[in-house]
Amino acid sequence: MAGAQEIAGSYVGRPAPRPGREDELSPPERKRYSNSKEAYPLEIRADGTFTHKTLTEGTWTLEGDVLSLTPQTFSGKTFDEQERECEEMGRQFRFAFVYEPFQLKLEGGLLVTVGTGLIATVYERE
Repeated sequence: MAGAQEIAGSYVGRPAPRPGREDELSPPERKRYSNSKEAYPLEIRADGTFTHKTLTEGTWTLEGDVLSLTPQTFSGKTFDEQERECEEMGRQFRFAFVYEPFQLKLEGGLLVTVGTGLIATVYERE
């Protein structure tokens, strides 16, 4: 089982077919994902913290081969701070989803979003 030192590092995530399911894509889909320029930086630190897309920071835990990430701040503000700021400005708070925990599964040297869909975000170490 991997530990904090083995998981820690810089990763880049991109939308891609789940490992082992590439043959399920049609030729146009295969071309679309191989040419994708989308990139989601993820920094996993050995102290149990992370930064995702340079805007979201939080903590992480590892249980077996599942890495659970729990966002604490977005753009330097907590959920409560963001909500209060929107209320003070008379706006509806629409960013609650960025504070939702998410999971990545260790698959070989990759981190892959948990789920059953054909397309996942696949993070590779830089």
